[in-house]
Amino acid sequence: RQLDAGLVQAAANGQVLEAAPLLTRLLDDASPVVRGHAAWALHRIAGEAARPALISLSARETDPDVRRELDALNL
Repeated sequence: RQLDAGLVQAAANGQVLEAAPLLTRLLDDASPVVRGHAAWALHRIAGEAARPALISLSARETDPDVRRELDALNL
């Protein structure tokens, strides 16, 4: 899980658009840490194009930390 979160952050920092499909899949990861990082990274990389996936995650997310991360994105 630590590795997944680190890879997500690296992809976002490099703004690697090719990482968007992987990040979208990670929005369904079992780990809330990975989901939160993936949401942040996907928003940073894909911007408006990521909005539908992030809104979908927001509608079903129950973890308070991930919800805070999503709220900070101002979807």
